[in-house]
Amino acid sequence: MIYQRKAGRRVAVVGCIVLLAACAERGGKVVGPDAPRSTRVQTDLSWLSRSIAVGMGEPEVRAAVRDAMRASRLTEHKLSLQQFMTTAEGSLLLRAAAAVQETSAQELSEAIARLPELDFYVPRREHRLTWRASRDYMVVATMNADPRKTGFDADGRSVVLDISLPETPGPAVLLLHPAETKSRRVAPQPDRAGLTIQDPDDGELSGTFVFTDAEGRITVVELADLLLHAQPFRPMLDHCDPTAINCEHTTDTGGGPPPDATYLTYIETHGICDWADCGQGNEFEFFAQSWDGSTGHLRIENIPSTTAQLRFDLLITSEPLDDQSVIQISVKETDGAFGDDQFYLAEVGYCGPIPLGASFNGAGWLLTEQSCDAAANKTLGVKFEWQ
Repeated sequence: MIYQRKAGRRVAVVGCIVLLAACAERGGKVVGPDAPRSTRVQTDLSWLSRSIAVGMGEPEVRAAVRDAMRASRLTEHKLSLQQFMTTAEGSLLLRAAAAVQETSAQELSEAIARLPELDFYVPRREHRLTWRASRDYMVVATMNADPRKTGFDADGRSVVLDISLPETPGPAVLLLHPAETKSRRVAPQPDRAGLTIQDPDDGELSGTFVFTDAEGRITVVELADLLLHAQPFRPMLDHCDPTAINCEHTTDTGGGPPPDATYLTYIETHGICDWADCGQGNEFEFFAQSWDGSTGHLRIENIPSTTAQLRFDLLITSEPLDDQSVIQISVKETDGAFGDDQFYLAEVGYCGPIPLGASFNGAGWLLTEQSCDAAANKTLGVKFEWQ
């Protein structure tokens, strides 16, 4: 892909969830201590997802879950299940789920605490916008990237679904899986009551920026704070492409031009699906290492599986001076529990990270997933600019 050079800029694109004895008495599958840990955890999560699904059969429990997710400022309105269960809203769900398993809330809480940290959320935007805490939902737990999942409805019946399908299934899917890195969303919806988890005006981008200078000093800033932060980490409005997502939230135009820096200004995805679910967002990480010894680490969250977006995200506070002052940029899409997907630049005689500074031709970098075979992999297009 080729992009127009902008005037005045140099552009380069570069245990079972309840007591085992109780499970055995009610005919539940008990996995022995010699079973692989992932198998044991998946079985535990299946019991947990069914207990939560049936527990949410009560209207007040569903409303509590909806309201807690609505109030979350994190990526995709995620909740940490273990933390949520300690809140007033979560205690309603904890007691209801414990009643399903005929155990106490304390015993269930202790069992949940022994599981890996879990994210609990509605991954598909359409469901966050439309589900009104009604009975049309299913709860799904997963430990792997297999797109075929078994979920449970409000009556505890199992339902098999394929989460890789692009069309949105009718019932809202509430997902449990091992926790991923989360951060606060940029420009979240106002803190107000509502019938759904998400309003149409809600901000969806989230992420973090980590900068390490040549002396080893580290600065960590969430993207939600980046535009409110003091220089040198805040791009000014008069230096920002007005069509970029972040520009509309920049209000301070004082302080002069930003320092030399390299920005991610465009991202294009083609069928890249987090957790094998093409309906939820991806998390991309860009790691830049500069000729001067400084590094930058940009993480952006909730990027759709297929999209094209203008952006203005700070990657590293340095820029190439010439063809010898190269910044190398590595890219990966994080997948939580089952490994990350690396993306590579394939050019004649080269396969690896993007070498920024070796080219000033304004061409777009087209990266391929897991290898340099463009014909056999999903692709990611990116563009970087320095100024």
